[in-house]
Amino acid sequence: MVKVLNHSLLSFLLGPLGCSQFPTSDLLNGSFLDKKAPAITISEPEDQSINLNNTELYVRGVASDDSEIERIEYSIAGSDFVEAEGAEVWQFSINTHELESSLGVADKEIIVRAYDQVGNSAQASLTIGTSHPIY
Repeated sequence: MVKVLNHSLLSFLLGPLGCSQFPTSDLLNGSFLDKKAPAITISEPEDQSINLNNTELYVRGVASDDSEIERIEYSIAGSDFVEAEGAEVWQFSINTHELESSLGVADKEIIVRAYDQVGNSAQASLTIGTSHPIY
């Protein structure tokens, strides 16, 4: 009943302002205002060799949006996406021994995605292998 009342009240109030073309769910959560994807950057590792003798490979970066970053997720070599630590400043670590055993000959891509509060997303990627020689 509350949703119907909110929908009716919202339609009544915003209809004369030309907002009736937006679905009520968009009006209630503000997504009709935010169509811009967030920005995301991988800052570490930099474009250099990665030493797999270290136990952990840290991947770090920053994300920004006009509103707020909801979450950061990453995928390694096509695996399911997993949530990273942080939002505007984020990081995750990869066990290098597991990475080394799964690398084989082919390059492996790490994809990182940023989501804002209304679901807009952007991604950045890093390739491990040819462009980041492993020693």
